Amino acid sequence: MRQQQAVHLFMLILILMLTGCSSSVERGANGSTQSGKIARSEVNEVTIHFSDEVKEKIKDVSSFDMIRFNETVISQLDNSGLLNAASDKSVEITITGARFRHTALAALFGFMAGADHITGNVLLKDDAQNTIDEFVVSASYALGGAGGANEETRISWMYGKFAELTAQTLSGEVDPSATKKQAEKFLN
Repeated sequence: MRQQQAVHLFMLILILMLTGCSSSVERGANGSTQSGKIARSEVNEVTIHFSDEVKEKIKDVSSFDMIRFNETVISQLDNSGLLNAASDKSVEITITGARFRHTALAALFGFMAGADHITGNVLLKDDAQNTIDEFVVSASYALGGAGGANEETRISWMYGKFAELTAQTLSGEVDPSATKKQAEKFLN
């Protein structure tokens, strides 16, 4: 009986750990007519904005650094071979959502205190600034205890995950349509 309880406890802990950090890419909220993967899209310019609401939310979060976030995204795109001065495309990212738990809440209550997250709309544009494609990237971190106690660690992970998903989608490695279809299939 004790062995069975131990297995159940282990499985619960494993599930909580696996769901502690998540991320997603979905088609844009403005109903992009595109479907399937985005063809590999190199860009000549990256513009990153933060909505006024997000600026207000992050102003008191000492570990969040907008410049470092921007540098992480641009560096990931560069490392993925997606920055090309000869390209006729650009990418515009607007961070539309952010939440960061207080360190004590993250350490004591973990996922029960909600998740930290960064969400943003990514627009791929042509040289005339017409939107070619649009997708939404979300990086979420809900671990607690030792894994959630350090605010800097949580925020750095989200910078990196947001940047990684943006680059993977622009590289054609992630299909924004499939992510939503998989979620709908799971929920139905």
